[in-house]
Amino acid sequence: MNSARRLASVLISLLMLLLGTNNATAQITDENTIIIHCGTLISVPGEPAQSQVSIVVVGNSITRIAQGYATAEELGIDQTVTTIDLSDRWVVPGLIDCHTHLTGDMHSASERMRRRMQEGEAHAAIDGVANAHKTIQAGFTTVRNVG
Repeated sequence: MNSARRLASVLISLLMLLLGTNNATAQITDENTIIIHCGTLISVPGEPAQSQVSIVVVGNSITRIAQGYATAEELGIDQTVTTIDLSDRWVVPGLIDCHTHLTGDMHSASERMRRRMQEGEAHAAIDGVANAHKTIQAGFTTVRNVG
């Protein structure tokens, strides 16, 4: 996968994360066009961050990154668009954590032993969901769970 497609995938993941955390109910389909106004965008590793840019997303693909906070009309988009204002935020590709323990929390040795003996897999699943939520809120869109 080339770097532009990888960046598009990561930014789409970030967008879906943001929509989910704001309780938005819109589904991304091929017909949806979204303009994201970014205060600062980090999009290419090793290159300087870009300030005050607009990302155009059509369906599941980033189609354009334009300088300034562009409107649909300025971008030549005739259809209805959803605009997400992140002009006071940093927008970065989703982060990856290759060593996580989603189903476990930091506890003392005695508490870990008690939990192993008294709680089952259902409790670990509940812990995993709570920890996954914390991980997403911290900006990680991909994890490798090691226990």
